[in-house]
Amino acid sequence: MMEAKGGHEILAQVNSIGVQTEPSLRHDDEFWFDRGNLVLVASNLEFRVWKAPLIKHSPVFRDMLSLPQDAGSTRMPSNGAFASRTVTGSAAPAVVHLSDPSEDLRHFLRAFFPGKTLRPMGRLDPPYEELAAQIRLGHKYEVDQMVQRNLDYLKQYYVDEYFAWIDAPTIDLEPRGFEEKHAIGIVNLARLTGADSILSTALLHCSILEPALITEGFQREDGSWEVLSMDDIGRCLCGKQDQIKGTIWSLHRVFARGISEECIRPTTCKKIMQKLQDRVMSDDLDQTLDGYDWWTCLRPIISRADEERELCWSCYNSMDKRWITEAAKSLFYKLPSQLGLR
Repeated sequence: MMEAKGGHEILAQVNSIGVQTEPSLRHDDEFWFDRGNLVLVASNLEFRVWKAPLIKHSPVFRDMLSLPQDAGSTRMPSNGAFASRTVTGSAAPAVVHLSDPSEDLRHFLRAFFPGKTLRPMGRLDPPYEELAAQIRLGHKYEVDQMVQRNLDYLKQYYVDEYFAWIDAPTIDLEPRGFEEKHAIGIVNLARLTGADSILSTALLHCSILEPALITEGFQREDGSWEVLSMDDIGRCLCGKQDQIKGTIWSLHRVFARGISEECIRPTTCKKIMQKLQDRVMSDDLDQTLDGYDWWTCLRPIISRADEERELCWSCYNSMDKRWITEAAKSLFYKLPSQLGLR
């Protein structure tokens, strides 16, 4: 089981005065089962479901729903949400008021119950909003399997081993269906759960975002803002500059090796190699690199210097191989120190 959440508590109040549905509340379209024995209230929505799956997988819900009807008030560990449980006779469902956004709660409940709309079974690529909500609420309500399952998915993409990184399931940095901005949320989820192994590449994803997005964050489904901590904003902005400097030095080392042993056009290739080295030493290279990701910058830079495509395949392939197996690998393992993680 996960550690207690920083000493925060849920306050559960139990009484027997009866439940009157507030006029402002309405039933959720997806999770309202007439025979359900539990009503969860989040924002202005009511979700009527069954207790059993929540009790089985969540120690927090298990404790909350095991309180006797006249127990007064009890405190249980969680993330500062306010919960009240009211029962009106044996046939009435328990009612629990939660401070969670209704959008997050809906994603959370999808892990336990089939909704009114069929969803793909064994979903391989969850949407970001669903994954983030399930990690947040899974952590809060101590549903460890839910948290671990979603973290395991993220660990396919956000890794701390170089060859696992270049062999990730997609050529894009982010998981399928995710947007670049979602890296901000991934950093915060890693911080929340202590998933340190995904932090360096998640922060790397953030560091290549536009500075305004790094500092301002993005809006969640419920309208609240997902923002990085001030420390992580600094890591991203400073880390980007360190990555550019490291890339320039790595490019210089690759180009300084000269032509390959199997070169078939030595005179031409030496001329292009010199152009590449001159390009590395130019004053505006840092601005050029700012438009590329460092791990993919080699080929565009070669293309600019060799517009007529005169470089022989052996020399091109030799540089590309050195970049992938040596230079980019070295840059990757420098990420934790560049980003202030150690």
